[in-house]
Amino acid sequence: SGRITFVNRTFCELVGHAENELVGKTDHDLSPPELAEKYCRDDRQVAETGEVFHAIEENWLQGRARYFEVWKIPVQAPSGRMVETQAVFWDVTEREENRIALARERDLLRTLMDSLPDLIYVKDTASRYVTVNRSLLELWGIASMENVVGRTVFDFAPEDLANRYTSEDNEVLRQDRAVIDCEELVMTPTGERRVYSITKVPLHDLPGQVSGLVGIDRDITQRKRTEEE
Repeated sequence: SGRITFVNRTFCELVGHAENELVGKTDHDLSPPELAEKYCRDDRQVAETGEVFHAIEENWLQGRARYFEVWKIPVQAPSGRMVETQAVFWDVTEREENRIALARERDLLRTLMDSLPDLIYVKDTASRYVTVNRSLLELWGIASMENVVGRTVFDFAPEDLANRYTSEDNEVLRQDRAVIDCEELVMTPTGERRVYSITKVPLHDLPGQVSGLVGIDRDITQRKRTEEE
């Protein structure tokens, strides 16, 4: 029937009531109507299906958003009849705030990468693509990022060119040293000869080990033609 039969000390501290004040109460006695109804729906789902409920929930406590990881588990009598719902939850606010901040930074970085005409890519230590920007996808005539991630330049470029790029990657990864503005003559997938200024910088994980590289290839063909003229 949704009445509380047991709470631990941490729950009492969270809601600001003693155990004897909480036993026998329902969510509607402790939470705003909309939130209480949500909790009741979750409880009914567990009771009716017998399945475990798991979610990350956002609540407002003391004027700020707090996040809780919630598990609700059906408790059965020896006969198999569902008699109670046991709820276990803990504060994961710091973890969720970090995740949200990282997601925001990732979205900003993706927007920046896709807004630039330069060819931008990230590779792991085996020279496999981790991500590329829209300009590189358009140059290769590839519609989806899924067709690139985990593959190497050998899947998209002639073998001699792929060997050259991979050798450069290996030098950056092995020496842990950036290559800045290295000019290269490149044959595009359409057969056009272009000049690119290529920069490759090693990436590091938290312990400081090289975990890959980021590359930025800038088309400077028109600039070189102007200089020659």
